[in-house]
Amino acid sequence: MVSQTCADRFLDDLERGGVRYLFVNWGSEHPPLIEALARRASARRRWPQPIVCPHETVALSAAQGYAQLTGQPQGVIVHADVGTQNLGGALHNCCRSRTPALIFGGVSPHAVLGEEFGGRNEYQMVLQDVPDQHAIVRQYMKWTYHARSAAHLPMVTRRAFEVAASEPTGPVYLSLSREVLEAPASPVDAVTSFAPAVLGGLRPENAEAILAALRAAQKPLLITTYLGRKPSAVQALVEFSETFAVPVLESFPHFVNFPATHPHHLGFHLHTRQQPQLAQADLVLVVDCDFPWLPANENIRPGTPVFHIDVDVGKERIPLWHVPRTRALAADSGTALRQLIALAKDFGQTITDAVRQARSQTLAAEHERRMRELQAEEDAGRRGKPTAALLAAALREQLGDDDLVLNEAITNAGAVLAHLRRKHPGTLFGSGGSSLGWSGGAALGLKLAAPQRTIVSIIGDGSYIFSAPSAVHWVATRYGLATLTVVLNNGGWRAPEKSTLAIHADGDARRGGTYFNEFKPSVDYVALGKAAGVKFARVISQASELEPALAEALTAVKAGQPALLEIQIEGSTVQRI
Repeated sequence: MVSQTCADRFLDDLERGGVRYLFVNWGSEHPPLIEALARRASARRRWPQPIVCPHETVALSAAQGYAQLTGQPQGVIVHADVGTQNLGGALHNCCRSRTPALIFGGVSPHAVLGEEFGGRNEYQMVLQDVPDQHAIVRQYMKWTYHARSAAHLPMVTRRAFEVAASEPTGPVYLSLSREVLEAPASPVDAVTSFAPAVLGGLRPENAEAILAALRAAQKPLLITTYLGRKPSAVQALVEFSETFAVPVLESFPHFVNFPATHPHHLGFHLHTRQQPQLAQADLVLVVDCDFPWLPANENIRPGTPVFHIDVDVGKERIPLWHVPRTRALAADSGTALRQLIALAKDFGQTITDAVRQARSQTLAAEHERRMRELQAEEDAGRRGKPTAALLAAALREQLGDDDLVLNEAITNAGAVLAHLRRKHPGTLFGSGGSSLGWSGGAALGLKLAAPQRTIVSIIGDGSYIFSAPSAVHWVATRYGLATLTVVLNNGGWRAPEKSTLAIHADGDARRGGTYFNEFKPSVDYVALGKAAGVKFARVISQASELEPALAEALTAVKAGQPALLEIQIEGSTVQRI
């Protein structure tokens, strides 16, 4: 019988910590883990289950998607310096979205003379011995550590869990050498529990200051981005909005923070122009938001009080960050909002019924006006080529309230948000960052976390290429993870074009129509998907084809078959290679 190794104990600790899946891209440093997993498979031990990912960005994005839905960090295992580098932009997304994840990187073995079992015995191990492997990821991690001793590893693993799951949550990076993993298991107690740090509510004096400002305000406004990372906070925000008749504006949201169908919902603000309610506000509450406005394009009135409640109120990982705040308050958003509601009701400090009714009527009228505008956009899109608005409207009609949508439509993300109008917490996700290609892997993670639910990923053509689609579709086919991928093909990268026009409105690029951003001829996305195992794959080039094709694709997904739709949207002129 093989005695338990440190690798065996490490997997035991991961299982006890709640890791159900290890998203792996193996290298020569991982034989101890492979052997330990094989022993567990022979013993019919289910967790943690390895999910082989042929690209590292798919692995980390999948772990991110799983944790975005469940809040539970999962494991990612990558190669030494080269595999760690290949995590790429997924590191940025995981960091900026404050998603807990445990990344385990191999390192070049340190025993070079055969003095320890597991030492160097392959040529690449010399080349992969770099001065500071952790420097590759350090600025995106909450914590990094190189485990040097088998005796310390259980404590290190517990520490990794605690840091990743403590607010503000985020990714951690632990490197493990073959020599440590092959050593006999330590007698140190295994991980049985861990105690992450949590945030509470507001200090009484700060709660009183916010209530006083709410009573005095005529045009209050609340802005949020990621309050909905905790679904229970959404109901607290709804009750808060109704109690004080405060409208809610979502700034680049990556969750359902507030029901888009609620009459107090002001829509989705992407900061390209001055938002009227922001300019008129005499009180701004910023709740779980990284950038409530961009001063180059918009601003608030001088002297307007700004109260900032955030799980990450210091924004230490954003070197240059500035919002003129009256008070900056570190607190759990749901707890803080419920606290304000309770205090106001207990001590009669809410606004008057007359004020509440008048504000609510004004907000409802504005909401109805905006809904009519959106409906007109959808109606106009039913002729000719399909639009992002029409796609979102069709999804709105065909998806159930419990289905999950990933929005990585980039330049069309605003249209998707406005026309999709998700209303149930925990049913809409964004990357939380700006690195493209997240949704391919993230959809796989969501499907593992919620196998009975329908998952739809909306992604731009450029982002789809970044997502390592052959790896994404292979994993989906290999593990039976049926999701629908909708590629919005507009023939190139439109974001650089818009950025150029924003500062060179009359420049040579505009006059010549030259932005060096076209995908012409176009990749055959359907052929790419089919080559990687997608059986149901269609091209949609006319608006009239969209709704029936979408219905067929969703039927295929619900039957357990991954599906792909390429939507050649308005403005695109597609020429195949």
